[in-house]
Amino acid sequence: MLKELWLIFGGALALVPTQVRIKAPWTCTSATCGCGDLEMVDMDTGNVLESNDTVIHAVKYFPEPVGYQDVFADGKRDPYSQNYALLHERDLPAIRNELGANALLLAPWSFQYRSHTQFLETAAANNLRLIPAFHIGYYWEDGAWQKPATREALAKDFHDFLQYSAVVKNEKLSTPETILMWNLVGLPPVQGLLPVSCVAGAKNDVANFANCVASSGDLAETLATVTALQEILQTIRETQNQFHCEDPNQGCDARDDVSGAFKFDRPLALTLDLGPEFFLSVSENDAYLRALIFWLERVVGCHPLAAGQVQVPTTFAQMADLCSFNGLGLFDSWILKMQAVADDVEARSIRRIKQLFSQPKQMLTTGTAAVEDVSGAMKPVLFEYGFPAYVQGSVQPDKQHRALYEVWHGGNSTPTDGLKDSWSNGFCIKGAVIDEWSDVWSADEAYKSCESELKSKFGHSSCGPSTDAGQLAVAYQGLVGQFHTFGHHCIQKRYETVDAASRFHFGGVDASSYVAPPVCAAVLMKRGVTIIVFYVACCLFILVGVSSLCFMVCRRTKVETSDETASQNCYNLEQLMQNSASRKILEDISAMPFGKLLATKVAEALDEGVEVPVAYSHLKGYCGWGLAKVGGTFSYHRLQYNGRGRGACAQSWDTTEAFIRWLQEQSDRSMAVYGFTDAELRRTELIGNKTVTRRHLLELLDRVGSFKDAEEVTGRAESQVHFVGMQAQLVVELSYKANPLFLSSVVEEHILTAGDDSDMQTWLQNTGDNMRNFMELLANTHLQVQADRLRRQIEHEADAVAAEEQRRENPELVDGESIRKRACYNIWHRVLEGYHSWEAMLGQSSKVPFAEADVHQCFAEALISRMTGSIAEHLIHSPEWLSCVHRKVMRTLVASQDAHGKPSFTCKIDYADICEPLEAFCRNSNVFAPKQGINFDDINDCGLLSGEGPLPNEVQKTWKEPVGLWVCFHFVVNYKWVLTIAMWLLWGAVLLHDSKGFEDWVGTSSREPTLTRFTFFSFAFIDALWLCFLMICEVFVNDSPTPASIGRTGRNCCIKALRMCRIVPTFLLALAWAWISWPEVVMDAAEAVQIDSATIDVLPSGLAETIWYAPVAYIFLRFAYGITPRLRATSAFQLLQMAYWKRIAVFWATFAAFSFLCNYSMLVALVRTLTPYHLCAVNDSDEDFCSTYTVEILNLKFLVKDVRCVACVATVVTSWTMVALSSLLMMYFIFNIYVAVVGSSVGAARGFVETSIPSLEFRVESVTSDFTSMRKAEANWMTHGSILHAVFGKDWQKVWEMMVDGLYDECLIDSNMRKNMLSAAKTGGSVKLTGKDTRILERAKARLGYLFTSLKCILGDGNINFRPFVPTADSTCDALGVTHRGRIPSLTQIVPVYSEEGIMDIKELVGEPKNGAVSTMLEFLISQLPKEWEIFAQNENLHPAELYEEVKKGASKEMQNKVREWASHRSQSVIRTVNGAVHYHRALKVLLEREDQTVDFEAIRRHAQLIMAHQTYGKLSLGKAQQVKIQHGVISSTGPHGLQPNDRIRLSVDSLNPEDAVAKRAVEKVWKSKAMARLKKRAKTVQQIEAILNDTSQVQALMEEAMQEPRDDMVAKHSTTKSRYSGGSAEDGTSSAALAKNPALLGRLWGQANIKGLQGFRSGRFYTVKEVWFLTPAFTAMLPAIIGLGIEYGPLWMCKNYLLTAPMSMMYFIFINKAMSSSVRTTFVANTAEYVNTGRPHANKSYTLLDAFLAYWHSHYRPALKILYVIVLYRSLNSDGALPMVLVSFTAFVWILAPVLFQPPAKALMEQVRELVRFIAKSPSLHDRMTHGKPTCIYEAALEQELKQANRSLSLPFLSSLAVCILYLFMTTSNIFDQTWAPLCGMFILFLFRSVLRFSGIKSAGMIVLAIPCLGLLVVYISTYIVENPDFGSLLVATLILISFLNASKFVIWGVARLVLPRGSPLGYEQVVRFTFDFLCIYEWHFFGALVVMVMQVVFASFLWLLDRPPLKLRTGLLLNRRVSTGCVRKIFGAPREECHTVKIDGESKL
Repeated sequence: MLKELWLIFGGALALVPTQVRIKAPWTCTSATCGCGDLEMVDMDTGNVLESNDTVIHAVKYFPEPVGYQDVFADGKRDPYSQNYALLHERDLPAIRNELGANALLLAPWSFQYRSHTQFLETAAANNLRLIPAFHIGYYWEDGAWQKPATREALAKDFHDFLQYSAVVKNEKLSTPETILMWNLVGLPPVQGLLPVSCVAGAKNDVANFANCVASSGDLAETLATVTALQEILQTIRETQNQFHCEDPNQGCDARDDVSGAFKFDRPLALTLDLGPEFFLSVSENDAYLRALIFWLERVVGCHPLAAGQVQVPTTFAQMADLCSFNGLGLFDSWILKMQAVADDVEARSIRRIKQLFSQPKQMLTTGTAAVEDVSGAMKPVLFEYGFPAYVQGSVQPDKQHRALYEVWHGGNSTPTDGLKDSWSNGFCIKGAVIDEWSDVWSADEAYKSCESELKSKFGHSSCGPSTDAGQLAVAYQGLVGQFHTFGHHCIQKRYETVDAASRFHFGGVDASSYVAPPVCAAVLMKRGVTIIVFYVACCLFILVGVSSLCFMVCRRTKVETSDETASQNCYNLEQLMQNSASRKILEDISAMPFGKLLATKVAEALDEGVEVPVAYSHLKGYCGWGLAKVGGTFSYHRLQYNGRGRGACAQSWDTTEAFIRWLQEQSDRSMAVYGFTDAELRRTELIGNKTVTRRHLLELLDRVGSFKDAEEVTGRAESQVHFVGMQAQLVVELSYKANPLFLSSVVEEHILTAGDDSDMQTWLQNTGDNMRNFMELLANTHLQVQADRLRRQIEHEADAVAAEEQRRENPELVDGESIRKRACYNIWHRVLEGYHSWEAMLGQSSKVPFAEADVHQCFAEALISRMTGSIAEHLIHSPEWLSCVHRKVMRTLVASQDAHGKPSFTCKIDYADICEPLEAFCRNSNVFAPKQGINFDDINDCGLLSGEGPLPNEVQKTWKEPVGLWVCFHFVVNYKWVLTIAMWLLWGAVLLHDSKGFEDWVGTSSREPTLTRFTFFSFAFIDALWLCFLMICEVFVNDSPTPASIGRTGRNCCIKALRMCRIVPTFLLALAWAWISWPEVVMDAAEAVQIDSATIDVLPSGLAETIWYAPVAYIFLRFAYGITPRLRATSAFQLLQMAYWKRIAVFWATFAAFSFLCNYSMLVALVRTLTPYHLCAVNDSDEDFCSTYTVEILNLKFLVKDVRCVACVATVVTSWTMVALSSLLMMYFIFNIYVAVVGSSVGAARGFVETSIPSLEFRVESVTSDFTSMRKAEANWMTHGSILHAVFGKDWQKVWEMMVDGLYDECLIDSNMRKNMLSAAKTGGSVKLTGKDTRILERAKARLGYLFTSLKCILGDGNINFRPFVPTADSTCDALGVTHRGRIPSLTQIVPVYSEEGIMDIKELVGEPKNGAVSTMLEFLISQLPKEWEIFAQNENLHPAELYEEVKKGASKEMQNKVREWASHRSQSVIRTVNGAVHYHRALKVLLEREDQTVDFEAIRRHAQLIMAHQTYGKLSLGKAQQVKIQHGVISSTGPHGLQPNDRIRLSVDSLNPEDAVAKRAVEKVWKSKAMARLKKRAKTVQQIEAILNDTSQVQALMEEAMQEPRDDMVAKHSTTKSRYSGGSAEDGTSSAALAKNPALLGRLWGQANIKGLQGFRSGRFYTVKEVWFLTPAFTAMLPAIIGLGIEYGPLWMCKNYLLTAPMSMMYFIFINKAMSSSVRTTFVANTAEYVNTGRPHANKSYTLLDAFLAYWHSHYRPALKILYVIVLYRSLNSDGALPMVLVSFTAFVWILAPVLFQPPAKALMEQVRELVRFIAKSPSLHDRMTHGKPTCIYEAALEQELKQANRSLSLPFLSSLAVCILYLFMTTSNIFDQTWAPLCGMFILFLFRSVLRFSGIKSAGMIVLAIPCLGLLVVYISTYIVENPDFGSLLVATLILISFLNASKFVIWGVARLVLPRGSPLGYEQVVRFTFDFLCIYEWHFFGALVVMVMQVVFASFLWLLDRPPLKLRTGLLLNRRVSTGCVRKIFGAPREECHTVKIDGESKL
């Protein structure tokens, strides 16, 4: 092995400055001389150091990381700085030891303050010499050299180049020993230095070279180029000499006059790039190259040239005299760079060219000298060559290395003919440079032919110049490739895959002890002040962050003292009661002390080890406070989160007496804040939240059995019921244990004992008395009410039975008694239908046939069932449990007869069967808690456990609700057949689109399958896999509970195991389909897992073609199996019997076909080419895009993919996932289209084409006798009067009058039109719907047209077969005629009402506009409907403007009510909702009226019932009355209920309390009535009065008489006594006493009030919507209306009213859809539904920008900002080829701007802007109180949302964020991760700034807080200087990734805090949440986002404000109307006309 002296740096030589120079061969006198060589000289002594000849083995090294293509373009930076130290440490050892190189050829490195010390040291450590380069192209290109500044710049730049490459030794600058020579690159092209035309003339005589340089002609440009190059070299030489002699070395000046002295520290080499146009394989080019060598060395590189002064030396002596710098010339060595393709021809051509560089020759004789005579190279030459690894469309490193090996070592036939032995064989080739080490992805950017190709800085390009051997992929020149993984820059050592025998290696290196470094490395930050700041900030960040967390933890854990006691926080309850926020909460909490007895019993119970609360393991989140006795000490402590036990102790007591003294003085109110810290007292939502209450203490006593001696009490209820002529008595005994715990839930606290007595027996006895009274009251109330309701139901049923018997030709029942009994049986059967079904389910059916003798028994059973359900209240949701209770009650039913022989029934109801399940439900009903609670479904299922009776103690969880991700499994299972059909359609579209689709995904199959076999087997294969997935989902889904599965855990586990087992055969079936269809694929897969393919290759050939029917049959059976179980056999048969089943089948078949075509032509065609094989080259061994690489981490080897491959595959998967989802959504749009087309065609076929009619003809003509045969024709030509006559009969005018009155009441017609319509109907005339003196609106015309069109359709449709009225003896018709009232069905309407007004208030209508509204409410309604207001005013004989002004000034009460009603019917109000219901009686009256009788209210009431149901959210405490205010205007008249406006009533069972206003007034009304007065006169004693009041029939008669009396005639005299609950006696009997003593009376009264259904109203504010601003959700949803109304009203009307609204509808749909998706997403994550405001305030009441911001910041604005951020990021990274992304951008802008666009016009825009600015810019509070739900700044709003997220389950958010981080880690290129330092540095500095503010205790000033984000942006901008590759797009991506990692870190911190911190108070955990919120820059992101939203909205609002200026008013006109404004009524209608009156004044008439 050669010894290389200059590579020895050890010993004394390392301290000696050396010089590398060229040996001058100028003394040679022979024709052929030796080549110039390098020698080393001691710079101190000038002695030449002896060394053996060496050969340079160099590799070109330019480690440009992927993504850094633009970093080094300007030359200011290079990859040799310390920032790339890890790359150097990765590459240089491998270059030295694995390739055998001893030198590195470098690219131009920066000379602008860039240190290369680290690189020099790393090279020296690896025994590598360096050849740095200096680029001179900038100085000569485009004539730059002619500028004086360029010459000065060159001298300075090259001096800096040398200076910043030098090192300091002995206080002197010296060139490092590592540097071998300097290299100049960027020379002009070879033909620019020596034109080809010059070579021919000088070939035989080199003197002719003088003719090649001329100042004119074609060679003038060559002269300029050569002259510029020589001057550049001259300047560089001089600068090099000056730098070498700046600090004179010994002999530097002494050798100036010595011929041949080398005055430079290192040789200067030129890199001559032959370029791709120099075809190496063409041997004719050798002559040109030989001449070029001579020209450059002996002419151009010798001395300056000038026109006509060219001297061509032919001898070395002439050169020594002519050449500059003592004959050395302008350079010392050169590098010949050749570009070639990796093939044998190119390799041999390079070896051939070496012959041109033989030893130099000189012409010693006189005469002409040919080029051949003076050929050869005088100066040492390095061959720079390389071959791309990308050859013929694939990466082939074996070809690359074979070519390199052949050039260096020689071919197989000529092994010594390579460059390796060239120097020793006499050639002037000093060595070789392999071009190059790693792929340079930016190499193709230097070629214009590659500019047109679309490239990415993350994509490898195969583009390059064209050579004679093909295209040269210059970006694949590297011996190693580059890839990214895990944020590191990695290299792929391609040569490791090449056979060792043909692998290229320089040789001569002992690598026995060499350990290969890792193939991956990172890029570091820039050095300098910025990195120092970064490291300091990083250290402080860690120090301050850890200190803050430790301080927080220590502060929270240091609360406990040595005796586990903490100092009690002093608070003043009175002060809390003075605070409005806390007082509102504390007033509703009882202040009654617990008392001594209760405290004593609690202390005894705690001694037994039980704690308060007795059960809290099911709780989730904050658990509150508790009591316990631990270690002999009583403690009052916090409970840890999620029911994990005791937390921090707040107070303790060592003795029992001290604890009892403390507890007996406490109350629910005092305990609501006991132990709270100051911070907790400021949180109103914590007051009374899960604190210790009386109920908790009673639960404790009940658990330990303190109430076991309580007696069982029974409340007796008796009712004498008269029903349909019969009478029966029912006695019900309601029994329950006298438990104080239960009693505390249903009665007022003043009834309970105070607990001062020490006698437990007395307490239980008092409890028993109160319980007995309550049970009697409860039983009597429900029995009376349900008996009355059942009686009324039977009466109605009797009418129905009579009507049915009337229709029979042979009626079975003829007498009234039989009919009534049958009605009773029917009601019994209907009431007990559920009970009989329950019995049938258990196999114990007891349903009996009808028997008249058992009618009383049936009534009793039905009444018992109704009463049980009524008492059970909420358990009505568990009918099977109630059926079980009913079975137990029926077993106690005893039938007997009373003294009068009337049937009597007695039964007993155990109230425990009803209460115990509800108690279990109340204890834990949270199905999302760690221990899932029960619900009504579970209670219902437990009713199937026993057929003998309920088992209250065995109520259990029967079905576990899915939580979180488990919902997905349930969704898939529930909709499995819908998803299956969608999957079939999509997969079929994929297969038909391309029959070779399977190979696209597998990429290994070589068989060419036919389309048919491929399609069907693919269907079977994919469906089998899908079926496996469904089976897996079903494993995680619980079955619906059945009697066989409830409580049988073992059986259920076995079923799950069987389900898991069936997955295996299904998967084997899928493999079988694949095996039959694609045996090659299966065998390849088997070989991949090392299974012998011969063992499975047993199928006969052609089997797939033979059994092609098998997959078809499989799919058919799958489809049949999926459809049949849902239709059942009987249902399927019934479907076939339907008349329209064929149409239905055709509809769904065409719908499926159309969906398939859409999938095929749109979705699949869009992404069909996006396959992993096509797009990502997966499994393609010829490509390196998705090659598999080996990475070693911690001595473990991992197989990884390039991040580009991962990103590509993720893109493909995402694209196909979107296609799959789109295929489901597309069905929705297709369905809308179908509905539009089919529905419109059906409407057109039925005649609903033109419904607006011009006139009405009331001439009446009877139908003809042929009407049945010509229905449709006759119906079409019938007049309007004839139609009404045919449908409604002879009384059709009554119906018509009601219709006309309805139009008149709604102000759609005026009085004249009403009169004309009614008179025309009476006279049989006609009426035109137009005219001067009449007014009818278009809506009225449309209604009339639709009415008569519908009636025509009814008459003409043969399927309906309507029988028209014919004036005969039995004249009847199907619509209105002489019919039995029993045929009229009963109607019960329940209208839910929540905080809504029944009718609008006058102040709201004409009051001053609020919230910036542009007009009053009434003005707005009038401007919307001016014609209706005008008609209304005309009907009142007033001018419209005069009517409005009169109302505004103060009209009469009657007029105000009319206006309120008019406005309420045109706004969202209760009266508008129930308008049809309250007028239903008018239609009933027409149907019920007979000629011989009138219809009263009771007759109507038997057929219709209206119930107003109030919705109350949350729990209702049975012991506390919930006050409900009846809104004014809802109740128009008093009734039996006795309710009046502003009454307060109770919604609980104890609402029968005598102190209630309703009950009190109702009873007093009866007590003061004349009927009661007469009763008192008739009854002399109190006992007689009580006897009468206990008689149900007498009470009923008394009530009916009393309720009909006027209020003024009531008797006012009564006496007062105490009620029974107070322990007093009733002597004379007041209303309260009567109420208490006579529950039957109260039950009767309350029953009537309940039937009226008016006790459910509640007051409250509401927002009404008069104008529906946005029409339909989306354009497709508008299609039915567009097509239908377009057909009806024409295209012009359709375009005007619908198509113009499509854009607004689309925006509204986008916005509302986001609201719904946000709500669903929150529900999915948090398991709780969260209301998202969808934006429906009153159309005339505007909201502010701040209101919109608070409502939509988290649901709309933040997601929109994320989308906009990603779009900016996308366009920044793909500026040259980015898609427009119009729809996505439009969606994001709609989410932000829609609240502004749809905001009703407001007046004060600037005030709104200032309000929003104050909200965003307000200083965030660090210490002040924050009110929950009422943020005052963006900081509080964001923090509140953060706290919500922190208090939810962290598992799913953490897993999702972790998955995102992992995805980022695998698919993000390393150069993006290199950008993370910039935002991270900004975060550190913001953290430190906030830490100073936090620990200093100084409140942040507003300006400082505003300065924080600005500081953050400035820091990020400045910190980009520490990033080596600053790029805006990459910086955005890095910031996004950093946010994701911070988000994941946030969840980790929260999770650790949950485990470490004491969990009693939520404030400790909230401090951690606030810590992460402050110091992870979460607030800053919110702040920046809020600023962006504010700017966008303000700009958009300003634009809309300009559009709304008069006279445009575009915004107001679009949202509301152009007429609306303050005072618009006069503008619309004008001023009222002043009337003139003639009066007499002093006898004279004056006007």
